[in-house]
Amino acid sequence: IDPADVPVRPTWLNASTSQSTFIRELGQDLLGIQDHAKKVVADREAVKAYAAANDMDPSGWLAQLDDHTSFVDIRPRMDTAMMQRKQEAEAAQKRAEAAAAVAALNQEQIGEKTVDTETGEVVAVEQMELEPEPKQDERKFVRAFRITATADQMWALADWMKANGIDYEPIK
Repeated sequence: IDPADVPVRPTWLNASTSQSTFIRELGQDLLGIQDHAKKVVADREAVKAYAAANDMDPSGWLAQLDDHTSFVDIRPRMDTAMMQRKQEAEAAQKRAEAAAAVAALNQEQIGEKTVDTETGEVVAVEQMELEPEPKQDERKFVRAFRITATADQMWALADWMKANGIDYEPIK
């Protein structure tokens, strides 16, 4: 215990204060300081563990402990920040999905390229995911079109159509 941390009680400066009273009060103060130090260490460990468990940076929360705030007071704030972060992530995901859906409405596949139908701009090709097999009660459509491609591109297109369960046949 740092002697500077021990408060000096005004009664200790009186000549009428007995030595036993002084020792008892000093002992109480020292125990209080020691208990507080143990509580601060426990609160710091609790903040670090809770932040790690919830994938949060503990530094800001630890700074609040330095301002004499307990973990009991900080934890609800951590929960609020965690819920806010989760809501922001969900909102960002929904915005991204909506933007992708709008972009997909304005795109058309021409050969190996995806073209924006509004601007005529060729859109960067993303890795295509395999579509699930169509359900038996879904309608199927027949469409004929001409493809201009290299032999490798043609084989790649044929492989992609096979992988996605699309039937095709050559037109003569």
